[in-house]
Amino acid sequence: MTITVQALSQLPLFAGLGDDALREIVPHVREHTFSSGQVILLEGDPCQAVYLVVRGLVRTVRLSHEGREQVLAYLGPGELFNLVPALDGGSHLATVRRCDRGNALHHPLRALPAHRARAPQGGADHHGSSGD
Repeated sequence: MTITVQALSQLPLFAGLGDDALREIVPHVREHTFSSGQVILLEGDPCQAVYLVVRGLVRTVRLSHEGREQVLAYLGPGELFNLVPALDGGSHLATVRRCDRGNALHHPLRALPAHRARAPQGGADHHGSSGD
């Protein structure tokens, strides 16, 4: 996926933002390819970015007190993860791992506050609980 103003405007996280705001966001967004089974985020680590699944499937899990993985959700193309800790400054609430080879967009937190200020009312609440 080529990251352009037009491409970002089609994604739920950025829907409703004007072209000027999107032009400021474009240089900060990166696409990453992850291998099947690769860990993207570890539960408890500090949050550094919001992610959007572009292609493939990710699984969010938490460890039980007995040390077993509990699957919270499977997320596919167009779904966000890590939004809640990004907004509240917390740590990752779950481990996120690729189920298959695929891509995700990565938007670093250092660039997020300025963009959230320009979002329309409620614009940053898409899929807030998915995979967080």
